[in-house]
Amino acid sequence: VVLGRGELANTHEGNISFREERDKLKAAYAKAERSRRREVAIQLRDSVHMRGGAFLKKEQGTEVWTEVADKEAIMKCAHALREKRKIRKKSSAST
Repeated sequence: VVLGRGELANTHEGNISFREERDKLKAAYAKAERSRRREVAIQLRDSVHMRGGAFLKKEQGTEVWTEVADKEAIMKCAHALREKRKIRKKSSAST
């Protein structure tokens, strides 16, 4: 899973798989008591690791990618589970 924004993060196969797994767990996260939400985030992190994946961040000013600490990976998962899907409004072209 590539951390960051932009096309690479949107199109990377690990991120696509991550979002699919996130979508499966979103309802459980939303229904969980606040004290149990971290467990759901850990479950999402573990699903990435079980597939042989990792959470990677590009070092500033270099082409080097490094694996982030578990704490940051869990925070990424919790944020992904919390975020609301943006709905684009259709522009009205009628005049």
